[in-house]
Amino acid sequence: MGYKATEDKPIMDQVAEESEATFESMANPYVSQAGISEASYSEDKSPLSEIFKEIHEGTQILVDSREKEASLSRDMCTTLVSYTKWLGTSLELAPKSIPHFDSAKSIILSPEGKLMITEENKVRSKPLEAYPPEIVMAVVLEVLPQLGSIINSRVQKLNERISLFNKISQELSGLPTDEREPEERPSFL
Repeated sequence: MGYKATEDKPIMDQVAEESEATFESMANPYVSQAGISEASYSEDKSPLSEIFKEIHEGTQILVDSREKEASLSRDMCTTLVSYTKWLGTSLELAPKSIPHFDSAKSIILSPEGKLMITEENKVRSKPLEAYPPEIVMAVVLEVLPQLGSIINSRVQKLNERISLFNKISQELSGLPTDEREPEERPSFL
């Protein structure tokens, strides 16, 4: 738009009026999308107040939810570490299953709960609880089936040993225990 100074309006006043009109035309679509007109805003602030109330409530829910998620994530790490320590085992994870680590060569959760990530020529080690809940959840979902398998395998081995102990005990209890000397002694004694 060309500006031409007149006696009534200097050029600077014309520029200021155009800038103000441009700002209003830019602001109005946003205000009208929320169902608020300038007239209703200046008369009654309730539509805008409702929007701020919703934002405040939503923000508070978001903050509370994040705190709860972080707390549950820490608790999950503590519980998981108690199992890995108790079992004394490291668990290997598929790098593709853990967010942000798909380029890693290997990922291992140690019995102490440290996530060891091997990349090109370096190994990073950090406690699992130091990672964000998103990564903790991915690790837990990857590790649970392995824990179940390890526990089942160990239970099976223990049951086999218990069964063997029972058989040996029964055989030994069936042997004579008379304290008399046998008439013939084995030659190796």
